[in-house]
Amino acid sequence: MTVTISNIELPNGQTPPPNFQVKLTYLGDQKLKIDYKFQHNDRWFELIQHAVPTQQTLVIPLKTAFVCYNKKNIDQVFEITRTLNQHGVLTWFDEDNMVPGAVSPKNHIRNGLERSDHILIFLSKEAIADSGMQKTEMEIAKEIYSTKANPNFYIVPIILDDIEVPDDFKDIQYVKKTDQRWLEKVLRTIKPPLKES
Repeated sequence: MTVTISNIELPNGQTPPPNFQVKLTYLGDQKLKIDYKFQHNDRWFELIQHAVPTQQTLVIPLKTAFVCYNKKNIDQVFEITRTLNQHGVLTWFDEDNMVPGAVSPKNHIRNGLERSDHILIFLSKEAIADSGMQKTEMEIAKEIYSTKANPNFYIVPIILDDIEVPDDFKDIQYVKKTDQRWLEKVLRTIKPPLKES
């Protein structure tokens, strides 16, 4: 049996981001080995074995974590998202996914939020004071969170500095970046289905 794969998608019909690379190996017995990596990361990640698709589109079983942050915190957020990428987590980060000249960035971001499986909301003094795009993203995130029926959809607030958690997020388990186990806690929620080595 020969199958030509002409299209690779993520769940919810998402297109993999431009920094995403895939390597497929046929294992026999109608099974594929799927390895993936990010351009800025040398490490390849192996997903659990996958059945050979019967159509031309291969859906890679990876969940996406949307990154909601304030531009004033970009250095911290960038460092955290790259750390998550190094553990195989696929992030929807506007710096990687938005292209210059994109029509209606607000609609593009709404689409990214709606198609994501998790939302990482980075909270800081700047984020709480924000009246711009991050505030809009947080409002959309809460709206989506309240309407999604998927029990595996999570909003994960990550506290960057010494602030009181806003009322909107007090009912959601959050993680403090100052906690030495922050990465372990976040990965417990959004870890991809990697093959155990």
